[in-house]
Amino acid sequence: MSESSESQAMFADNLNGDEKKASPEITEKQREKLNKIKAWWAYTRSIQAPARTECLKDHDIYDGDQWDPDDKAEVEARGQIATVFNRVKPTIDWIIGSEKKNRIDFRVLPRTSEDAKPAEVKTHILKYLSDVNKLPAERSQAFKDTVISGLGWLEAGVTKDIMEEPIFIDYEDWRNIWYDPLSVRLDLKDARFMFRRKRVDLDVACSMFSEFSGVLKILANSSVIDEGAYSQEYADEDTDLESMIEMTGFEGTDRAQRNRLELVECWYKTPENIEIMDNGTQDLGTLRGQKYYADDPAHKDLIEGGYASLTSSIRMVIRCMIFTGDLVLQDQESPYNHNRFPFIPIWGFRKKKDNSQYGPVRNLRDIQDDLNKRRSKALFILSTNQVIADDDAVTDWDELADEVSRPDGIIKKKKGSEIEINNDRGLAQEHVALMNQDAEYIEAVGGVTDEQMGRETNAISGKAIEARKEQGNIVNSEVFDNLRVSTQMLGEIVLSLIEQYYTDQKIFRITNEKNQPEFIEINGVDPETNNPLNDITKAQADFVVDSSAWTASIRQATFETLMEMIKDMAPEIAINLLDLVVDLSDIPGKEDLVARIRMVNGQSDPDADQNDPDLQAEQDAQRQADEAQALFEETMQRLEMNKLESEIDKNVEDAAATRAGVQFDREKLRIDKAKALHDIQIGNKALNQKNKPAATKTKDRVMSTKQGEHGIKSDNKKKGAK
Repeated sequence: MSESSESQAMFADNLNGDEKKASPEITEKQREKLNKIKAWWAYTRSIQAPARTECLKDHDIYDGDQWDPDDKAEVEARGQIATVFNRVKPTIDWIIGSEKKNRIDFRVLPRTSEDAKPAEVKTHILKYLSDVNKLPAERSQAFKDTVISGLGWLEAGVTKDIMEEPIFIDYEDWRNIWYDPLSVRLDLKDARFMFRRKRVDLDVACSMFSEFSGVLKILANSSVIDEGAYSQEYADEDTDLESMIEMTGFEGTDRAQRNRLELVECWYKTPENIEIMDNGTQDLGTLRGQKYYADDPAHKDLIEGGYASLTSSIRMVIRCMIFTGDLVLQDQESPYNHNRFPFIPIWGFRKKKDNSQYGPVRNLRDIQDDLNKRRSKALFILSTNQVIADDDAVTDWDELADEVSRPDGIIKKKKGSEIEINNDRGLAQEHVALMNQDAEYIEAVGGVTDEQMGRETNAISGKAIEARKEQGNIVNSEVFDNLRVSTQMLGEIVLSLIEQYYTDQKIFRITNEKNQPEFIEINGVDPETNNPLNDITKAQADFVVDSSAWTASIRQATFETLMEMIKDMAPEIAINLLDLVVDLSDIPGKEDLVARIRMVNGQSDPDADQNDPDLQAEQDAQRQADEAQALFEETMQRLEMNKLESEIDKNVEDAAATRAGVQFDREKLRIDKAKALHDIQIGNKALNQKNKPAATKTKDRVMSTKQGEHGIKSDNKKKGAK
């Protein structure tokens, strides 16, 4: 209960009519309930006191206050400073920084296909609330408590301040909260009660509970709160407190101290036989499963109209009582429909013996303490000398001690006496070696290796470095897994508050994935259809943690492995797996890159809601575009084929004409060749005839005549035969 949230937890405006009546005079039944709760309060504080003391020591170790007061006094008595070499803090800071570096994301999933759009709107509202409430910083502060002391807390509730968002999410110091020591579940569903104690200024308490202002003033004046003196809590060391009192007009330190009251807030469960609303003729949406209040007109109308039905059930109903001393300031039923504690724990580790919490610091405390003492002993040995001397060796032993401790000391002794100076430097080296071992033990036990810290080690290969990094992730995996459970619990509670309290029309500004502002309207009316627009109370939804940020190194290693694998794959296979591989990377803007790859490949997001109307419209448009593209390509192929066929026919005709021309040229050549040959033969004959002797020419004529006669005879024979 910070001062901004004190009134948030004390929601008097949400009380039923009979519960608003309050008086210092309580009934016997109320007295009996108060006594039971105060007994729980005393029992819980006594049981958890030892564990809480150890948790404060863990914080001292982290903060560097590591010396026991007695040991520190002993070291300072021998002239040394109780030096601290804090090797725990870097280890714890690495774990804390891992959470800050890798935030956890979330989303809201619908329970039916018709609720997809409201679920998407609720996701945006959750992210908006995360921004306005600075949830990452609040959660990191609680997680820091978890890593150091073993338990951190967040609070989710509703405020009436019109200048703030109705739903708030705040960090709460673990020192202000006590939980049921018999509870063993991480979500505290088996816890019967929880306490929160806050010390509040008297004027603030009187404003919150004005009807009790007179009694509160009496209690404040009579009660003593041991919070330290005024000078310790509010003044600097150099401030003259007496002068300040004289200047302000106060007459004593008791009046200068702020008047404060200790308020105790108890959230407890009580079994009740109640009536629960269920669906009737209509779906009740977020009202389904809620307790029925007969004096609520809206509930009454639902039942009388048959829109809802009633079911009897025995349920553990959560109530809240606020008291101080024996005065009950408030006792009411929780106004939240989720019927859960408004405090969300982030656990570190828990002891099996008593369910008490502890963090990674606990197992490093003894090692760190030994490291500091080894260093102190080594320094003491190196800076001192042991003197063995006769009783009458010197006259001034103090002077001897001073000179022995000086590097340039001059020692005067009596003649004949003995002085021996011993300095065991080897023992100092042994202490330094043990101190180095302590540093290595802190690394091994804490789970944060030098490889994770970016330091140079003897690990040479990439596989060895990744193996040591993975070792650190595994050692601290339980802490991060509990953080995931806490995020789930917080999301479920805030989602229920959204469904309960965001019933009016409202416009939210959110930042989309491209860091651009968007505006979303809820519970409005569509001007075109006159239908409800983004009615988030229409249906319930489910909160899920989308990713676990602490597995970033595992995801990165998987990304690198897959990148190496696809290098050796066939190109057509690698391009179809590229979107899944890039999705594992931490590249800025990877969502756009993955979407572009899937658009090129014609792939769809495997995590997308297939019943989303926008997605279906996009898929239909893509399908039509693909069909148009296929038709265009088919037409172009047909035209190309026709063109090719025309070219082939033309080429065939040209080839036939070419063949005819070649044949003609060949025949013409043959004729020309025959003619030329004939001319040559004629020419040769004429030449031969000219060159022959006369006798030869006569013989040739005779032979020619005979051949002519023979030819005539032959022809005559043929004619006679005919």
